[in-house]
Amino acid sequence: MYRCPICNQPLTEKEKSAQCIQGHSFDRAKSGYFNFLIKNQTAFRGDHPTQIDARRRFLAQDHYLPLAQRIHQIISSALPSVLIDAGCGEGYYTHQLKKRKPACEMYGFDISKDAIDKAAKSDRNIHYCVSSVNRLPYQNQCADIITSLFAPVDTDEFARVLKKDGRLLVVSAHPDHLIELKQIAYEQVTKHQHKSLDSDVFSLMNMEEFSFQLTLTQPDITHLFMMTPYGFRTSVEGKQRIESKENLTVTAKFILETYQKYL
Repeated sequence: MYRCPICNQPLTEKEKSAQCIQGHSFDRAKSGYFNFLIKNQTAFRGDHPTQIDARRRFLAQDHYLPLAQRIHQIISSALPSVLIDAGCGEGYYTHQLKKRKPACEMYGFDISKDAIDKAAKSDRNIHYCVSSVNRLPYQNQCADIITSLFAPVDTDEFARVLKKDGRLLVVSAHPDHLIELKQIAYEQVTKHQHKSLDSDVFSLMNMEEFSFQLTLTQPDITHLFMMTPYGFRTSVEGKQRIESKENLTVTAKFILETYQKYL
């Protein structure tokens, strides 16, 4: 399944490492994951530990379980035997999918070593690794489906890794996602513009909006705020308004797009 990110040769997994015939070796961490990130490959190292911890605490309460259940319903129609969760973070959604599809071989990667370490510790039945999205450590045409939830997409690499007619599920935040939270944090709310993939290798099969409401109390309100990019883009006054809010009903709204590989 794995290939060397340096020379593209297949990797042979051993108890404590993975090696290719060219002699490149990658250690397996005690928690079970491999680190395939090449030195100087990128200056970006993923989410801040504060953001990772807030997301872990929030998702542990299963507030976003309806989204995980809807994702499972969508991917089940593809009958996947091998799934890759791109930008999987701490592995909440990967774990939820594995519980519902135990026979499916599941792999997850993220550029954040801290996030992957937490993911690997929480579920030893999923194959986790640290990797950039732009140079995946997986062999050609090895996966039936790739899920990308709130994460960067590299259409060329995803197409290389997916089997013929393989599918890509992209989940992103709707412009109205958490609008109530934004209205507290900001005096003037600016909505982002959604953009579907512009790709020569993937065709859009289906697009849907999915939403549900959450009634939250502290500290979950603050955890939700801090797990989003808003936590690092908001004034001190805005953060204080969030932290002082004792009860809040928010709308979680997403766009789910299913693509199919052309060839």
